[in-house]
Amino acid sequence: MGFSGGSSNVTKSHTHSSAIVQDGGALDFNNVTQAGLSAGDITYSDGNALQVLGIGSANDTLQVNAGATAPEWAAAAAGGGSRCFTPDASSYQGLGGGGQTITLIGVVINDGASDIIGRTLTDVTFYISKGGSPTGTGYVYIYNAAGSLAATSSTTLDWSTLTTSFVAHTFNISHTVANGDRIVIGGGSFAPTISGAEVSVNADDTGSNTSFQAYVKYTGNAGSPAWSEYNSGASGVKWCYTFS
Repeated sequence: MGFSGGSSNVTKSHTHSSAIVQDGGALDFNNVTQAGLSAGDITYSDGNALQVLGIGSANDTLQVNAGATAPEWAAAAAGGGSRCFTPDASSYQGLGGGGQTITLIGVVINDGASDIIGRTLTDVTFYISKGGSPTGTGYVYIYNAAGSLAATSSTTLDWSTLTTSFVAHTFNISHTVANGDRIVIGGGSFAPTISGAEVSVNADDTGSNTSFQAYVKYTGNAGSPAWSEYNSGASGVKWCYTFS
């Protein structure tokens, strides 16, 4: 496309420059200029001519192709991240403690509106210490709201290597979180006394600074095994999770 100047029939280069006589002035793209495009199309140059990139799918991102020669649409990468939570105080009761047969202890997700719901966990970290001389292999387990085992960590921890101070220990596990899930530690051998063999998580059993979780235990006393939340759910655990 071009314009001829004066009486000449020679086509001049068309630049839409207001500095050039009869070049048409600035090209108005604002709802005036038309082209053979569809809604959402993008134009770009291949070095020789203009090309059209059709609109992508919902939530696609624009990126440069592998050859670094043109733009292209790509599915958006899943947004991962991590979260950590710290209770208001510390509690030392844990597996095998308090004169009870506590076999599982950790956190329960009890708010269906929390942003943890629907996230796929890749690992979970608890702050764990020992009392006495616990033995055996520890795992993170995830039980659903119905009490069925939904996931088991692929990494483990030798309870005998724990110290008497709370230290972060991370367990790899894959699970998409649902309301009512119980994310707990378990495994190993314990005596039902505080001084015998105990594994504790750092937690607050009397209050919480988060609204979506509670400190939970499973007591396997003969004849009355049951899940229960500390302080009727007004409690919390120091823990972290990573999601994909």
